[in-house]
Amino acid sequence: MPTSLTPMLLMEPNELIADMTAFRLEMLGYQVSCATSAQAAATHLSSCAPPELILIDSSLLIDDQGAATTFLTELRSDVRLREIPVIVLHHDGASLPVIRDQIAAKDEVVALPYDPAELKTKVARLVQRPVPVHGSSDREHRLPLTGSSVNAASVCTPQNA
Repeated sequence: MPTSLTPMLLMEPNELIADMTAFRLEMLGYQVSCATSAQAAATHLSSCAPPELILIDSSLLIDDQGAATTFLTELRSDVRLREIPVIVLHHDGASLPVIRDQIAAKDEVVALPYDPAELKTKVARLVQRPVPVHGSSDREHRLPLTGSSVNAASVCTPQNA
């Protein structure tokens, strides 16, 4: 279990899955912010301290008119954010090659419905690795996507905190 609350961003359009996944991660000692779209996630990242892990539902990568794919591309090109690991929560085995093409080799895929032990193990492994300092105040590297806000129940640690 983490020694302090490790911030994570969960991108999940289904409120029930988001609530269950966030609850499970919070019970493990993580601080979870939820976003229902790529635009909401980008807004969160532009106004809050970067998370140490991003979990994204694969349906966003397939059905979000390219916004989530653009989000991942911009995430990887942002010097402040590129080292944040990503776990894709994946529904459909048939589209797995498409998903694999969109994520970095260091990232993970977890099949839905997920085994809680598998999710716990992969999350713990990814947040254990060294993460670069995110204290940069350089705003030109922010993700340019804007849109709806993050879920009202989300937690945000301001950049200047």
